[in-house]
Amino acid sequence: MYRHHPQTLRVKHMIDDGVIGDLHFVQASFTFALRDNTNIRLRADMAGGSLMDVGCYCINAMRFMTGEEPEQVGAMARFGAQSQVDEFMVGTLRFPSGVLGHFDCGLRTPRKHSYELRGTGGRIVVDEGFTVPPEHDTTIRAWQDDRYEEITIPAIDHYQIMVEDFAEALLDNKPLRFPIEDAVDNMRVIDHLLASAKT
Repeated sequence: MYRHHPQTLRVKHMIDDGVIGDLHFVQASFTFALRDNTNIRLRADMAGGSLMDVGCYCINAMRFMTGEEPEQVGAMARFGAQSQVDEFMVGTLRFPSGVLGHFDCGLRTPRKHSYELRGTGGRIVVDEGFTVPPEHDTTIRAWQDDRYEEITIPAIDHYQIMVEDFAEALLDNKPLRFPIEDAVDNMRVIDHLLASAKT
């Protein structure tokens, strides 16, 4: 749903338009503190863990902003003694264009859901990147050399936009904004990261 938010689309257009020059780094974080040890997110038999629950957003954001699939990934994680799932993880991705990505995700750390992009001519920071309450305005912070700008995006329900996009695909036979294959590609990266973290 975060990809349907006008904030995300604005950042993507800024990157594609070269606002911060040639992209070098993408960083993403998504963590929150889970207190209930019986939560389904901590069940190994249900494919729990931080990467599957919130790290997937970080991976998707990096793939979306670069428009590429990573050619190399690596990860380290701490697996819970009882849960046997990755309770927090850090990872790196290298993309064909040379862009490097790094992320962290976790189920035992205070809430954060942000991403940052840095290039030859500046950087863009999004402090509320993924799960934005529908009543909240959001802010894109951008630096171009010595010039700083804050771009306010009015409140909107990105879940509603996502559902409407799906409904239009069903009712009007329109293509989805994001094809189904994208989910498979995201899962492929997740599988490689989990394999790396377990070795």
